[in-house]
Amino acid sequence: MKAVILPSADTESLAPLTTWVPEFLLPIANKPIVEHLVELLARHGIRDIIMVLKHMPYETEEYFGDGSRWGVRFSYSLQGSYEGPADSLRRIETMLGEVFMCLPADMVTDLDISNFVDAHCRNFGDVTIAETAAEGGPPAVRAVEGEDLERMGTLPFILNRNALSLLARDGYSTDFAHVFNPLINEDVSVNVYHALFSLLRIRNPADYVHVQAKALNGGFNGMLIPGRALQRGVLVGRRSRVHPGASFDPPVLIGSHCRVGAGSVLGPGTVISDHVILDENVSIHRSVVLGHTFVGSNIEIRDSIVMGNWVFRVPDSLSVYLGDELILGDLSKRSLAKKGEFLFNRILASLFFLISLPVLVILCLYHFAFPSRKFLVSERRYGRHKREDLSGVARPQPFRFFFFRSRSRLIRKLPGLINVIRGDLHLVGVSPLTEEEYHDLPDIWRTARIGAPAGLFHLWEAEGGRDPEWEERMISENYYAATHTFRGDLKILLKSLLRFL
Repeated sequence: MKAVILPSADTESLAPLTTWVPEFLLPIANKPIVEHLVELLARHGIRDIIMVLKHMPYETEEYFGDGSRWGVRFSYSLQGSYEGPADSLRRIETMLGEVFMCLPADMVTDLDISNFVDAHCRNFGDVTIAETAAEGGPPAVRAVEGEDLERMGTLPFILNRNALSLLARDGYSTDFAHVFNPLINEDVSVNVYHALFSLLRIRNPADYVHVQAKALNGGFNGMLIPGRALQRGVLVGRRSRVHPGASFDPPVLIGSHCRVGAGSVLGPGTVISDHVILDENVSIHRSVVLGHTFVGSNIEIRDSIVMGNWVFRVPDSLSVYLGDELILGDLSKRSLAKKGEFLFNRILASLFFLISLPVLVILCLYHFAFPSRKFLVSERRYGRHKREDLSGVARPQPFRFFFFRSRSRLIRKLPGLINVIRGDLHLVGVSPLTEEEYHDLPDIWRTARIGAPAGLFHLWEAEGGRDPEWEERMISENYYAATHTFRGDLKILLKSLLRFL
């Protein structure tokens, strides 16, 4: 049997978590939420898994790869929009077997999948939906009624091709009840499997913190939580250093490569992810500190989610950005490498500027000799983003962009070396946009570009000879924004120079 892991209908309700981390990689007990599902499926012998991705798909696919690490085989379906289970399953129909299982990605459970599959096979149903029983007792299967679906959220279900063909015809809805209601009126057997197991959905940040605490308290049978026991109820990952003067009120989980300073107090339900540094006298209770975060001395955190410079207070849904690195800081390699990349870009641009200086002088003299032709142009553009206040809103920074009017792309870009030296641009990045272009961008595309540098050379220039349409350009740049690396930038720069010379 194959398993399909479906995305959430609305990732916005999980913001800011889904702004920081791909939906499938949200860490629960220091493992991605979907990794727990994969381990559960593998324990019950289900090895073929299809992931339907729509939110930050490239990062998710990079993490899970082909599945060999877990002894399974992964296939992926990238879907730009999610219109509910029926629509997604219709798109991957050729990848499915005669009978298959579907699980929502935002779910943590210890469902006995083997018993669930056996119950479906014994009752010869077309659809079987798994639901937690209110009381103990042996698992039971009964026919579903309309009112059952109305009170159910999205739950694990098993489906055969007969039901799928009807769903693909009628069920285009993200609402669980509306997906399966049409089947009840057809000649289709829809059953519900009742058994005693834990199942929690993560629909918002409050759910996220609650599920973390339940996982630490052993609320999900068989869940594998990384770490060794430092003391009863306190797990610590590999190569982490905990000062003897730190104290704990279990349950507490500390990830790998962490440091906990003297006098720190970690209270119940606290999860510290990998690569986190807690300075002296830090107090954290009922909170999650995500990876690569520095927490300064004498800081108290309660009922919050922390990542880098961000704090999200769960009770009042308040998100705060703190720019002072001595209070909260971002320790991610990417963040630390940015300064080195920035310096490298300025040095390399200065070298290119010196090499091309004779040509620049001649072209500038031409500009001054024929001012009416406006050969040298300066335009207001938007490049890198900056967070300036507690709201943490990333605002585009305007600057004057210099270029020559020329048919030669290389000649056109030469004055832009001044922008790179000044720090307005990188040598490789997304296009610096005019104000009109920036405001014409869809919100989701605008957000995708925030973490990417603006550059003088671009991915789409290295890949093709002709200038693409504006929309094609933006799609290419969104892909670059999600996948760019320092080594990749060097390849783009080299390919661009070879193409233009």
